[in-house]
Amino acid sequence: MINWKSARGQLGIMLTEQRIRSGFTQQEVARRAQLKSAQYISNIERGQTTPSLTLFKLMLRLYESDEHMFIRYLSDYFERELTRELCGTGRDKSSR
Repeated sequence: MINWKSARGQLGIMLTEQRIRSGFTQQEVARRAQLKSAQYISNIERGQTTPSLTLFKLMLRLYESDEHMFIRYLSDYFERELTRELCGTGRDKSSR
């Protein structure tokens, strides 16, 4: 099935790229989000955890990112993964 850790990783990569493009450090994001430490931001960006919806929205606003771009990207990612899993693309069908 879908590798959720990989999905979190994809989200983390996108958020990292947007943060850097916007000129913020993890510490600055954590401070603006009123977090006690930047470790949570680091964990999100490394795909170790997912942000709450509230934090995700704050990050998108802070980075001046288009939420629809994230939705399209993640939708495409899940479509590729589901197609691969359901249609057997890239897998030996005899292993099922």
